[in-house]
Amino acid sequence: MPTTHRRRSLPARRLYVDLLARKRISPKRVAPTGDANWLKAKADVIAGAFELDKAELVVESGNSRVRLYFGGSAWHLGLGRDDNGLYYPKSLKKGPTADERKPGTSLHYVRSIDLLS
Repeated sequence: MPTTHRRRSLPARRLYVDLLARKRISPKRVAPTGDANWLKAKADVIAGAFELDKAELVVESGNSRVRLYFGGSAWHLGLGRDDNGLYYPKSLKKGPTADERKPGTSLHYVRSIDLLS
């Protein structure tokens, strides 16, 4: 009987906490297929995505796992919501934020952003 190998993925909330704490993260833990080459595509947009003050748009997500997307035309950050009502980064995608909008919902344009330290 062949042995099956199970990959334990890194939960989205934990990924961002570990990134901020500068912990080492195994590429196999964050790549959906376990293929570390997939990370190159994400790395191309991470720097821009974390310039949060440059977000231009917020949309209600058409993806059932993500509540909101926010960003601009080059990237968008998907936000989950925990049991306490707090939003946390859950997904990062390259491309226009508007493309992730749930059909029949509005585009919400960002006028200003205050970052708390």
